[in-house]
Amino acid sequence: MNDPQRLNTFHKTLERCRQLITEFPDEWGLKSIEQQLLYLISFESGESVDRKRLFEINIGLLAVREVGDLDDSFTELLHTTSGIVRRMEGDS
Repeated sequence: MNDPQRLNTFHKTLERCRQLITEFPDEWGLKSIEQQLLYLISFESGESVDRKRLFEINIGLLAVREVGDLDDSFTELLHTTSGIVRRMEGDS
């Protein structure tokens, strides 16, 4: 935990997510992604110790099914984030 590179990716993805929420306020997938990113930030920074929630993260799926057509660079960030989460799951 507390990997600066992971935290940077999570924060950058959250920032872009929030920008898109202002552009597309009715996209429920963005709001779900925002909540998942907030959890990932709190977990990676050591504020949350609820490791089992890692296995509930579905950012990659949401990227493909719900928000993939909104912004290509955001979709790429989501796939990067999803890959990080999969590696974090393997660290358990």
